[in-house]
Amino acid sequence: MARREEKDLGDVISSMGIGFEVVKVLVHAILKKGGTIEHLRRLLKEPDLVEKIVSLVLIPVANLVTVVVQSIPAPQLVEWVKGKLNLTYLNLNFATWDFLRGEGGKRFEVLTWAPGRWVSSDEVRTYFRGKGSVGNTAAFLSWIGETNPEGYWVSIPEDEHLWRHPRSGSLCAPNFLRDGSRRRLSLSDVGDDWAGCWAFVAFRELPA
Repeated sequence: MARREEKDLGDVISSMGIGFEVVKVLVHAILKKGGTIEHLRRLLKEPDLVEKIVSLVLIPVANLVTVVVQSIPAPQLVEWVKGKLNLTYLNLNFATWDFLRGEGGKRFEVLTWAPGRWVSSDEVRTYFRGKGSVGNTAAFLSWIGETNPEGYWVSIPEDEHLWRHPRSGSLCAPNFLRDGSRRRLSLSDVGDDWAGCWAFVAFRELPA
């Protein structure tokens, strides 16, 4: 066999091995979340879904902005943010809200969006879902604690992970405001629309 043919055959075998590993990882992840082989077959039927996956995979690693959630209880994470940023206001409901969902010690990719116009919470969540990301309170607190971003920022988790007002039943998302000397960590009703001054942040868990 010629050297070129040997090299081509070796490349094919190597690619087949990588392909098998990729399929194995996908199958394991789908089954872990309660899916079936029919969910995997969507990759053969939905080109747009494949494009979304490829766009995520092709993000240059050097351009990733990440944050690691500390392995501490929720009240301690809130106190860490309070001390780190020297907050001028802290919504007291953070003290009793157990927002952690196993994020401790995990690393997340950070994605931001500043539409510069009025938007609804549903539009924000739809935008980030399209990029494989979701709002996350623990990751949000870790991110603002590390970066102290200027402006108006909010992260909107799915409804089951929001803080619920005990009397009105309103669902509220964590937000951070840094404007001049003001540094406020609060909770806002996701039923209200967001003005153009607000920017949004969501997160995607990265492999260990």
